[in-house]
Order: sequence, then C-alpha cells, then structure tokens
Amino acid sequence: MTQPWKMIKPDDIDIVAPDGTVRSRVKGYYSGKQFIIDDMSVDVRVDDEIRRLLPNGREEAFRVTDPKFYDGPFGKHYQVSISRPQNFAPHQGGNYSINVAGANSRVNIGSSDSSINVANENVVENIRQALGTAVEDAQHREELERLLSHIATAKDKGSFTAAYQQFITSAANHMTILAPFLPALTNILTHLPS
Repeated sequence: MTQPWKMIKPDDIDIVAPDGTVRSRVKGYYSGKQFIIDDMSVDVRVDDEIRRLLPNGREEAFRVTDPKFYDGPFGKHYQVSISRPQNFAPHQGGNYSINVAGANSRVNIGSSDSSINVANENVVENIRQALGTAVEDAQHREELERLLSHIATAKDKGSFTAAYQQFITSAANHMTILAPFLPALTNILTHLPS
C-alpha cells in the first residue's frame, strides 16, 4: 500500500537534542501539523528539535512534543507531533543555545554529567537575605518570605511548583534580584519526588 505522505516532498531535517547535539540527520515529510519519518534508524525524543532549512537561509525549529512509532498498513514509520515553529539563523537559537548561570555551572557537550550541584544548599536562605535588603515595603517583604517558606517546606514537585508560581508572581517586580537564584530553585525541583 502506498504511503500517503510520499506525495509530499521530503525535507532534509536534523533532530537536535536539548544539549545541542545532533541525534540524527534524515528525510522527513512535513504535513503542516507533524513530521512523518520512515527511517527506522532515527533517534527522536520529547523536547528534541526538528530543524529544516528554509528557502531564505534561516532554519525552522519545531519542538518535539510526542514521537509515536507506527507499524500498520502503511509500513513502519514515526509520526512526530510538534509545537509551532520558530525561525533562527542556521545552527543558532533553540536547542543550540547554551545558557550558563549560577555557582559551579558546567557545560558538557558530547558527554554526560551525572554530578549534582550542591553549592546552593541554602538557596532559600540566600533569597531571603537578598529580599531583606532589597525590598523596602515591609508588608510585601513579609508576604514574599511567607511564600518562600512554602517553597522551602515543599515535599513534592506538585506542592513545590504551586509555591514557586505564587512566589514568582508576587515577586515579579524584583526579578533582577531573583534572577541569579532561579537556576538553583529549578535544581531543587528536579530532586523532589513526583
């Protein structure tokens, strides 16, 4: 049985991992809503990017939201659900961006790092101190400290996320003070049980 996506001209696409490494270079059929890939050697995962070159020389980057394998009447293939595209200069932006912040930050390209950064064990206390000197309104400072206490006592990802969102919303006017601490807060989240 003929594969219906073969009526679409295939694109040369790169599958780019979140760390910026290229997992695969294959042909893919873009339907306007998803990519169909019939190369079974492809390695595509959630949060990877699919990149294709546009006629203007820029790259269109789609975030992978759901890669599904099918083996049916049209043969073996992947149907890869994607997010809306963004445009970047070739090999820049998106998963090719590397952002480094905070104490003991590391960049590993082409290698893995299973270490845990423990330099910010007292991140909540450090935030409390920073807010104490920067937030002049005593009532607002007390509210932020109360919300920060909820973050410190969170026992799972759900309660941490709820407390974090309330804190960030209330502290929106103080992001310049909080920005250095955000990676450490995110690191706490990754180590909490679901």
